[in-house]
Formats: sequence, structure tokens, C-alpha cells
Amino acid sequence: MTVQDKLRSLIKVHCVTIKGSVSELEAGLAGLYGQANRQSEVIIEEARSLTHQLKGSSGSIGFRDVSNAAAILDDYLKSISGMDRRLNDSELQQAFHMLDKLKRETAAISPEHSSLYHAQFGPPPRGADASKPEAEEAVYGQLSK
Repeated sequence: MTVQDKLRSLIKVHCVTIKGSVSELEAGLAGLYGQANRQSEVIIEEARSLTHQLKGSSGSIGFRDVSNAAAILDDYLKSISGMDRRLNDSELQQAFHMLDKLKRETAAISPEHSSLYHAQFGPPPRGADASKPEAEEAVYGQLSK
């Protein structure tokens, strides 16, 4: 199995797990309605943990739009955490609006949408010294395509 095959396999698994994580996130945020201060804070922290994981893993595996949507929700959750009060309807609606954007991004993904899915891996170009940064850039530069 080649490096590219292994990476594609990892991307396929991520496509499945990411959708489950978003469903888990949605269920958790739904629990914010009517919760007292302490329970709200626990739910927000759990949701932040999930959005942070989604942001990082999706960005690392080549799903930039999913990563960006998760980052926006993560930043918002960070801004409302620690308020020591029940969230108002406007704050909840804003969180769910951002969650809807994340859900749309994840619903549309397939392995082929990853920027890494078609990456080509191979030796450094002929004549390049593999110990030099230019050779490394030639190989890893493929990852951003």
C-alpha cells in the first residue's frame, strides 16, 4: 500500500467520523436550551472541545472549508463561555446558525474534496539535494494543491 493509498484511506475514515462529530455537537448544543448556568458551561466546554478537534483534524486532512466553519463556531463558543448565566435566545440562535454552516460544509464533503486526495508523493526532483529546504518544498508543496 502506497503513502497515497494510506492517506486516501485516512481521508475516507475522516469523512465518516466528521459527520458523527457534527451530530454529537448538535445534540450537545441542543442541551443548552433551558439549562442552568453550571450545566450550560459544561455543555459549552464540551462543544468547544469538539469544534476545536474538528477545526484541527479537518484542516490537517485537507478540508479547509470545514475547518474554517468549525473555527468560527469554536471562536463564538469561546466568546460566550464563562458568562456565568443562562444564554439568551439570541446567543443560542447565533450558535445554531454557525452550527448550520458547519453542517452544510460537512454534508457536502467526500474524500475527493480533500486538498490532499490527489496529492502526489515521490522522491525529490532529480538533481535536488534532499537535505536542502528546496527539495522538501518540492515534495510537500504538493500538499497545498
